Amino acid sequence: MKLLLTSSGIKNDSIETALVELVGKPKNEIRFAIINEAYAVEDGDKRWIIDEMSELSVRFGGPVDLVSLLALSSEQIKGRLEPADVIYVLGGNTDYQQDVFNRSGLTKLLPQLLENYVYVGSSAGSMVMGKRVGSEAYLQTYGEKGDYGVKQYLEYVDISIKPHLNSPDFPNNRVPKLQAMVDTSGDAGFLPLYAIDDQTAIQVVGNDVKIISEGEWKVFE
Repeated sequence: MKLLLTSSGIKNDSIETALVELVGKPKNEIRFAIINEAYAVEDGDKRWIIDEMSELSVRFGGPVDLVSLLALSSEQIKGRLEPADVIYVLGGNTDYQQDVFNRSGLTKLLPQLLENYVYVGSSAGSMVMGKRVGSEAYLQTYGEKGDYGVKQYLEYVDISIKPHLNSPDFPNNRVPKLQAMVDTSGDAGFLPLYAIDDQTAIQVVGNDVKIISEGEWKVFE
C-alpha cells in the first residue's frame, strides 16, 4: 500500500518528488485517474479545484482521466481506474466522500486497487483513509454540516487527519483550538491526529508513516 495524503494536492517540489518516487516512473509518464465527487454538495467558489488540477497538469505530463463514481457501475469504475498509475481523490465534504465511496462500490474495490496503485488524497480524499473525528469537530473546524449517515472512515491508516492547518479559509483550524478539541473530547479514539497545512503531506508505505513538508504540521497524541 502506497498513500500520499495531502492537504491540498501536489503543492511543492518535495511532495512532487515523493510521488514520483512512489510511482517509480518519470513524471511526464505518470497516468492519473481523478475522482472528484466530494465538492458536489458544497456551496461557494470552486476556483481551488481548477487551481489544483491545473498545478497537477503543469507538474506532470501523463494522461489524466476524470472518473465520476456515481455515473458508473462498479465494473466500469474498475475499468476506468486500471490504466492509471495514481488514483487521485480531490477534496470537499468528507462524509459525503465516504458515502459516495460506499454507494459506488469503490470501498469494496480499494483493497485490491491499493495493492497496485498509488493513492493520492487531497483534503477529504486524505481524511477518508484514516479515522473519523466526530461531526461536531468537523462543523467547528470546516463548517461541514450533515454526516450522510457515515460514522466510520476507511481506516487504512491508524490516524485521523486535519488538513488546511492555519488556512485563512478556516480560521478555527489552529493548533490551540485543535488542542482544546482533543483535550475536551469524550472519545479520543481518533488519536493520533495529524494536522497538516497545504505545504505538507503524509506518506504511507505499508505500515511506515512519514511527513513530507515544506510548511507546518503537528501531531496530537
